[in-house]
Amino acid sequence: MYEAAKIELLFGTDIIPVFAENNSYIEMIQGIREGYKEQGVKFPTVNLRDESSLSALQYQVMIDGELAVDETLSQITEGTMMEMLTKLSFSFCDYYNAHEK
Repeated sequence: MYEAAKIELLFGTDIIPVFAENNSYIEMIQGIREGYKEQGVKFPTVNLRDESSLSALQYQVMIDGELAVDETLSQITEGTMMEMLTKLSFSFCDYYNAHEK
């Protein structure tokens, strides 16, 4: 079974409060992880990092050092974290399917 070593979620300065002020991140990641576990796929640890080289509303998903998502939000809403984590999950699925042997 293929196993990605690392996922990073990088984001600009205006996105920091989305994670700093919302403790549902852990539950959301655990839900994603459980979904993959049921399919026999190990979902790696997700490292969060603010990145000064990104624009204020930009975020990126890096999987094993490869850029999987590069988007800029038009605004921050209550659903921003869920939107970002859903794209992270879908990009992991695509990456996994492309690298599975």
